[in-house]
Amino acid sequence: KTESRYFLVAVLLTPQSRPVVQHIRRARRALGVQSPGGEFKARYAQPKVITRFLSALAQEDISLYVVVADKYAPRVEEVLK
Repeated sequence: KTESRYFLVAVLLTPQSRPVVQHIRRARRALGVQSPGGEFKARYAQPKVITRFLSALAQEDISLYVVVADKYAPRVEEVLK
């Protein structure tokens, strides 16, 4: 298992969760992900699976909030010294 350079937190909000859940289930099946609550990583998927999933999500009423932190970037305290 390799460690990522980045720490990512994503929150997806939608007034209708059922269509989004269905898109996620289809993508998980296409990627061969078995665990019901775990993450799936696009880096292991074929480009057509990623494109299909993101295109389907783009058609839904969603808000997506993402925070990405570089684990190896200098800390603010170190930069301000």
